[in-house]
Formats: sequence, structure tokens, C-alpha cells
Amino acid sequence: MSPRADVLVVGAGSAGCAVASRLSRDRAVLLVEAGPAPDADTRRVDRLALGSRHDPGRFTRWFADDPPVMRGRAIGGSSVVNGGYFLRTSHDDFAGWGGPFTGAAIEAAYDELDGGAGPGGGTMSVSRPSDEDVPPVVRALEARWERAPAGPWPRPGVQRVPVNRRGGRRWTAADAYLSRPGAEPTVRADTPIRRLIVERGRVVGAVSDSGEELRAGEVILCAGTLGSAELLLRSGIVGGSLAVYEHREVLVRYRPQQPSASCPVLLPSVVHTADAEIRLYADDFARFIAGVPSSTPAVGVAQMYPAEAGELRLDGDRLRVRLAPIGPVGDAVEQVVGALSSPAMADFVVDGSVRVEPVVGTSQHGWGSLAMGERTDWLGGFDGVSGLRVVDGSILPKVGSGPHATIMMAALVIADALR
Repeated sequence: MSPRADVLVVGAGSAGCAVASRLSRDRAVLLVEAGPAPDADTRRVDRLALGSRHDPGRFTRWFADDPPVMRGRAIGGSSVVNGGYFLRTSHDDFAGWGGPFTGAAIEAAYDELDGGAGPGGGTMSVSRPSDEDVPPVVRALEARWERAPAGPWPRPGVQRVPVNRRGGRRWTAADAYLSRPGAEPTVRADTPIRRLIVERGRVVGAVSDSGEELRAGEVILCAGTLGSAELLLRSGIVGGSLAVYEHREVLVRYRPQQPSASCPVLLPSVVHTADAEIRLYADDFARFIAGVPSSTPAVGVAQMYPAEAGELRLDGDRLRVRLAPIGPVGDAVEQVVGALSSPAMADFVVDGSVRVEPVVGTSQHGWGSLAMGERTDWLGGFDGVSGLRVVDGSILPKVGSGPHATIMMAALVIADALR
């Protein structure tokens, strides 16, 4: 048995790094991660180390095949393998949030992370792609929609996507939060957790895959929506199944008149509509993700406010993930087809090449299985189970952008409230 920590944080992803850093200012914090420390291969924002179902590599865990569902598995979590998208969610998504999530607290946490309206980029070293970073075909597509108002908050219209990078290299949650003076938790990589230890209605620690007991005064699950669900189900803390929400996506493919030069980011621009996000991808995914079959460039249309939830359930010892079907996005798809087929795009898109893919994909954005105000309180705690909190995408009630920035914002707000 290892020495008892004040706080055991399970999962050194984006939320776990932020929570562990904050709480370690005045407590003994042990942060454990199932995956390894990242290496130089993960530093490129233009190469996503996602692997595949049959060859997942060192830095991801694959949960499902159809559609593919995977998550980052490393110190830094999905910030080690994702495309670097770091956009806030809409002001309107916070209507009804309670507890420590005041408007001022939300704004301050986001500002810390992304620098707000200033030029600094925040702890996550956020910057938006310049025109030199964006292929001509994407710049031409941007002109087909109204420009969103400037500022750190998303608004309807087209906007460049903030990317967490420094000097052209990926900048992860671990880079931002695990080497801060006076806030350095004890970090253990390659330590998968098997189950939580519950004694007399209180969570008092966790057991690793090797059988080691890690005890603490409090356990905070930051294992991601899928990882936390698996641990809670396996430990008997929740029963049956859990809901999960996802930004399902339709791809509209086209053949370019000329091949694009290399681009430093996969997704330089998005268009927000009332209920969809139109994603102006820089090029064919195969140029950014090893092992993906070559195809053509695409524009994605993702439903951002799904009405129907999928399901997370244990099947024996394995978490089964069933995603809900996509809801109506026909208007946004028509906008994209019309834009790509317009005379203004004739110099960029081969006539007659625009097609809507029949297979619906996913954004790898699962959230909402333990939403605050419903399944958990506003600090990620459970009724009837002491010593345990969940602080990751599981607890987000609603998120109308990619969740990375909002997960980290929520982690900072909760950690500050717990200090």
C-alpha cells in the first residue's frame, strides 16, 4: 500500500492536470494516469497520434469501432493527441449553471486559459491561425459566411479556431499545469486504475491494475467521460447504464482544383449556426492522421445540441459505447453544398465533385453522463457517496463547442472552490 495522499486524482488529462495543480498548492496530491508520458512524436499539431482500433499506439485507448470512438491516454490526456481546438462554448450554454459557476468565475477561468481578449494566449498558449496558416480554399470558403464578431467568445458566423500551441508545437494541459512553481503534484504515469475502494459509503481510494491500493482523503475522478463512467460502473457506485451526448458529424467532401500546401492545423476555421458547427477542414484527414485512408478534403457539419443521448454500459468487463443518431442538420449541410458548388468556388473546387458522405461520424467529444445539477452537484459530488467527485466532461450539462476549453474551465472553477 502506498502512503496516503490528501487527494487522489485519477486521470492526468486536461481536467486532471488543472485540478491536481490547483489543489497541490496546499495539499498532498497524487495524480495517476493510465498512459505514458508523451514523447517528441506527439508535439506536432499537424500530426495526430490517434492510432487505430487494431493498432492503437501508446497514446490512445479505443472504445468502439462503428463509429470509431477513442480517447487520449497519456500525461496530458486528449490534449496530447487532438487537433488543438480550444474554443469556449457560448454564453447562453451557462444559463442555469449554479454553485461556484458565476459569470465572473467562468470568465476568469477562461481568461486564465486562453488569455481572453488580450494577446498573451493564457496558460494554454492559445493563438488563432493567421492567413498564412490557412489554405486558399478555406479562405475562399470563409468568405461565403458573415464574419463573427471579434473576441474570445463564439458567436454566429465564421471565426478562426483558437489552437493550443507554442512556437508551432503542441502545448498540452500537462505543459500548462504540471510544472508550475508551488503547485506540483506527485505524478505517476502507466498506472491504470481498476476500481474504486468504497468503505461504509465513502470512497477512500483506488486499486490499480497491478493490485496496488492508493488511499486518499478524497478521490477526484478526471478520467474523461468514458473512463470515469467505466470506473463508476465497475465499482458499483452507479448501476445500469449512463447517458452520453456527442457531437455527431456529417462530412461534405469535394475535390480541389489544386493540392493544398502543408497546413499547421487540421481545423483552422468554423462557422457557428443556431444549432450546428460547420468545420472548414484544411485538407484530407490522411495528411494529419497516420493510418487513415487517403480521400479528399471535407467540410464537416456537426450537430452541437443533440436532443437524444447515447448509452454507456458495462458488458462483462468492457465499457460498451452506443452513440445516438445525429439529429436534423439538413439546413447546414445545404449551406455547405451550396457554398462549395457556387461560382465563387470554381477556381478551388472541381465542378460536380461535391458529395455528402452517407456514413455519420463523430467528434470524439462525449459529455454529460453525470451532468451537474442532475446526477452530481455543482462541485462534481454525488448524493449519498462521500469522498468522491467527478471533474471532467462527464459533468458538463451542455456544451455547444468542442469541450476541451470548457472542461478545463470547469476544472479550474471547481478546484478553486475546493481550496
